[in-house]
Amino acid sequence: MTSYRKAIKAGLNETQAANYDDYVRRKTRLPTRDSERQKTYNAEFAFESEFPHVRERMEFKECEKFVKRVLKSKLWSQFVNDDMKMRRLQKAYRKVSLYEFKSKSWAGICYGNIIKLDSHSGTNKYVILHELAHAAGFNKHDYRFRWALLKLVSRFLGQAEAKGLKKAFRDHKLRYTRPTVKDPQSWLKSSQRATYMLYGYNGMEE
Repeated sequence: MTSYRKAIKAGLNETQAANYDDYVRRKTRLPTRDSERQKTYNAEFAFESEFPHVRERMEFKECEKFVKRVLKSKLWSQFVNDDMKMRRLQKAYRKVSLYEFKSKSWAGICYGNIIKLDSHSGTNKYVILHELAHAAGFNKHDYRFRWALLKLVSRFLGQAEAKGLKKAFRDHKLRYTRPTVKDPQSWLKSSQRATYMLYGYNGMEE
């Protein structure tokens, strides 16, 4: 059922239903560009300063073993069917290939199911989990990506680390859960209250 039909069924008139539908679209619309990438990086830098061990360098063979461990986990397979994904992504079932490279700009890069790690700054568990979140289908650094990353960090680094990452996201005003959408009646009440606050009090002052 569309949000417009849901509003009509809840008793809103056509104009109110159209406005509610617009509200739902704006609330759930995903960004067309990766607008939160740098803010996400900044939050991660803050997190890493508090938990420096998550960036401890590993030998490349250890990196490969760690990736295989993640890919065999129940959590990884759950990413495919979770409602947070909005669509089914078969790529999460593919084997992720890991490569080493040298870069002055990136610790890690993900191209679909291919992950490249910088041989100095990228061969660690946190960078791997960051890139695996991309490989699971969360291409942009939006709230869905952060949700997936938190799941991976909690499962493979620890709950304390996940709490620290959540705090870093909150401190940088970054959402990591699905936006809350009000039901039609709740939206209507808040909308009418906002209108009264804007015009009602002004009218009383006159």
